[in-house]
Amino acid sequence: MTLIIRPYHALAVSCVVALMLALPAQGDVRFYRTNKKGQETESEFVFNADERGCHNFPLSRKVHRVAQVRFEYCEVFTESDCRDDSIVTARWAGKRKRSPDKKEPTTRLSPGAMWVLSEEGNVKIRSWRCQ
Repeated sequence: MTLIIRPYHALAVSCVVALMLALPAQGDVRFYRTNKKGQETESEFVFNADERGCHNFPLSRKVHRVAQVRFEYCEVFTESDCRDDSIVTARWAGKRKRSPDKKEPTTRLSPGAMWVLSEEGNVKIRSWRCQ
């Protein structure tokens, strides 16, 4: 089988690639809970997980681990409306050698998939904010 690329195909592909590069990369935050056996499950129906700003869960969610990509940082809260007095501290459970911001527990979760909220299990979360 021979693939023939016509000039107008190359132009169309070039336009699509240029458009994809021009669009800003969209962020995403995901929340995981653990069951009694220690198995993780991703929380479903997380609305606005790809948008910046403060967002409330309709009801509290049990969360063990948080993953986020393409945001500068995210924060999670035990109360609605991202109340500063309810911010949760997380610990990075992945490799630390290349990321100085992941060596100590923090409230600002930089991009990555291994932010653990508690070693004892799930934490009830009501809201999150990503920037």
